[in-house]
Amino acid sequence: MLAAHSKDDAHRATHSDASRFSAHLFSSNAARTGWYRYFFAIRYWQMRRPSRRQ
Repeated sequence: MLAAHSKDDAHRATHSDASRFSAHLFSSNAARTGWYRYFFAIRYWQMRRPSRRQ
């Protein structure tokens, strides 16, 4: 896991798309919280969605 504790660390980790994406996701607690909130919202919606196949 990339641990970017400052914006300078995030900017230095831009030598590839993968590291740039990781820096964007993990550069701050707010971004990480937003990502998990979005992910679990999708999972919750998929589980609660009535199945059309039945």
